[in-house]
Amino acid sequence: MIPVAEPGVTVTETLTTDLGLVQWGTGTGHCRLRTPEGVTRAQAVRCGQRVDVETAGPAPVRSVAFPPAADTAPPDEVVVNGGRFTLTTVAGVPTASG
Repeated sequence: MIPVAEPGVTVTETLTTDLGLVQWGTGTGHCRLRTPEGVTRAQAVRCGQRVDVETAGPAPVRSVAFPPAADTAPPDEVVVNGGRFTLTTVAGVPTASG
């Protein structure tokens, strides 16, 4: 799993307000992001067709993208910090947002 954000004047400018995650495969993924506001940790656990994402830190997660990976279908359900995200397709990539 890797954190991503829209381009901005500085990297930390957009990461602290609109953090996205990109998750591949069927296992567990995690990442850690350092910004001037502190460290944000994220972990995604996939169980069947559901992905649960838990985060801790100042950067809010706004989306989770699931690019195609060998023999891996996108999930049917994505829950981030207890809230269900809506699955759509963004630029051809299944993406959950909330």
